[in-house]
Amino acid sequence: MDRSEKTILLVLVSLLLVACCLLVLCGGIFYLVTGGLGFFSQGVDLRKSPTPEAVFLPTPTVTSPTPTVGGSDSQGEGGVWVIEEFSDTLTALQNAQIPSADLVYLAERYEGKTGIPLQLTAEPVAYRLGDRLDFFKLNVDTNTTELVTAVLRYASNRVYFWVEDGLNVSSSEINRVLSEFESRIYPTNQEFFGQEWMPGVDNDPHVYILYASNMGTNLAGYTASTDTVVPQAHEYSNAHEMFYINSDVQTLSDPYTLSVMAHELQHLIHGYHDPNEDLWMNEGFSELATLLNGYNAGGFDNIFAFNTDVQLNDWSVIPSVNNSHYGASFLFVTYLLERFGEDFTKALVADQLSGFSSIDHILSAFDHKDSETGDSLSADDVFMDWTITNFMNDEGFGDGRYVYRIYQEAPNATVTETLVECSNVQLDRKVHQYGTDYFRLACAQDGFDLKFSGAQTVAVLPISTGASRFMWSNRADASVTRLSREFDFTKVTGPIMLEYNVWYDLESDYDFLYLIASQEDRSERILHTPSCSLSDTTGNSFGCGYNGSSYGWTTEQVDLSEFAGSKVTLSFEYVTDEAVTGEGFIIDNIRIAEIGYRTDFEQDAGGWKGEGFVHINNILPQTFLVSIIDTYNDVLVGKYVLDSGDKLQLHLE
Repeated sequence: MDRSEKTILLVLVSLLLVACCLLVLCGGIFYLVTGGLGFFSQGVDLRKSPTPEAVFLPTPTVTSPTPTVGGSDSQGEGGVWVIEEFSDTLTALQNAQIPSADLVYLAERYEGKTGIPLQLTAEPVAYRLGDRLDFFKLNVDTNTTELVTAVLRYASNRVYFWVEDGLNVSSSEINRVLSEFESRIYPTNQEFFGQEWMPGVDNDPHVYILYASNMGTNLAGYTASTDTVVPQAHEYSNAHEMFYINSDVQTLSDPYTLSVMAHELQHLIHGYHDPNEDLWMNEGFSELATLLNGYNAGGFDNIFAFNTDVQLNDWSVIPSVNNSHYGASFLFVTYLLERFGEDFTKALVADQLSGFSSIDHILSAFDHKDSETGDSLSADDVFMDWTITNFMNDEGFGDGRYVYRIYQEAPNATVTETLVECSNVQLDRKVHQYGTDYFRLACAQDGFDLKFSGAQTVAVLPISTGASRFMWSNRADASVTRLSREFDFTKVTGPIMLEYNVWYDLESDYDFLYLIASQEDRSERILHTPSCSLSDTTGNSFGCGYNGSSYGWTTEQVDLSEFAGSKVTLSFEYVTDEAVTGEGFIIDNIRIAEIGYRTDFEQDAGGWKGEGFVHINNILPQTFLVSIIDTYNDVLVGKYVLDSGDKLQLHLE
């Protein structure tokens, strides 16, 4: 369901110098300096970079320059110091293992339920046309769930198509659409992406499709992972392998409805094979499914091409913003298929790692190397080539890697900004992480110097206050991360108070963080905290949990007096659903005065064990990627990796 991914570790600048110069920027702020053209970054807003208007101008030629790449002017401020100072945070984020969320296990653990089956074992009902069945459906505008009755209007050996009671839909339209779904979409998706859980949670080989109203103003369709568990594990589970089509948005006569069906079936399949895939890549594969089935991808790629300053590996909580994200993720996974082939892409779909980590893993497994340098390829290398492809899309350019052959309708990226005067000019610009800006330098001068410098560091999280080191929940879809520690209160007889500082931004109504207390002689249970919420409109909450936003730092106090005279393990546990995450949960300055315990996490983890939670500061070293293209002569002048503090200097004719 379309409702954002792991922390972004790098800021990329891919600079395309077109003819006179086209600069493709991915994450930075830039200045043009006296005596030449220079780009200097002073810091990056990860979420709110500006969107410059695009301008096209003719571009003169560029002679091949001899670049200089080096550190900053002052070694005390240079990249070596930055990388050493903050590399432990980068390492912690790269090495973090994110546990998947198992709804059955969580229901048994948090709610004390026992013996919840993974699937139903009774013989499935053989439904007939005209039969009625109740279904839960979600309205994504209000985040509320409603029970509706639907009528079976189409039945075959593999599909049941249910229509909400009261909707007027012609049988001929239903038969036409479902005939194409069965003959084209179902076999195509299964062959490429794999098979959905069969016979599944309901012990029934049928895919259930519900065509219903009132699911959201702009929602075309969705799948829900909660439907793949029995109702004992989630109160709003329909306990079928199924997806939903919104009748308010999609009529069956609209050809795009078939695109939506291909898209949602991919989600259903992917959810079985890799349930906590990063949402941005999962959505990209669902858009790829529409292409493989011969349908229109909905124009999202054109929206992205008009403004490529979009963070590829992110997903917004604001649905309208995601039109560009759909386009970016679709074009990126399509490029992976174009460049590396079907076997590679299928392996990527099935891989249990997520996002860029998964791409790195499969590139290594297939031993893919750069055909020009012979070096092993990384996901960042492929990203850089993709940014060039989005602008050039020319089979004759370079060694042939910069082209969409299968998707010949791929749009060309729009130039972000054009410069015609390059002497004594200074630019100051921002760009998203893993986003791209294209600068065309149509300079009137016969020659000029280009200088680029990027910010040395970038913030992990958008916090303006608080300590330099803390514990962070991390952020991932369909996951449960945990921070736990045992405390010994056997010598304490009076009141006990736990205090700590928190900052959080969690997806409202869907993702929750709980404080859990567990002892050897009793079951675990969720403790009430001052800021926890009991609201549960979606069925995702297991008890009183943190949800929504703290809107800054806040101090919590929790009474632990009931544990006096005993030992107890305290755990902060962050449970996310399959789509969209906020920034996560930060905890700092934990203290229990009655036993003299206090940690500010500045020196160490204070005895806490993190499973997915990471002990970090809020700063990462920042890397930029710079590409330079002479489009007049169709020459790739160069591609440069600028580590934290590095500068690039070029003379262009």
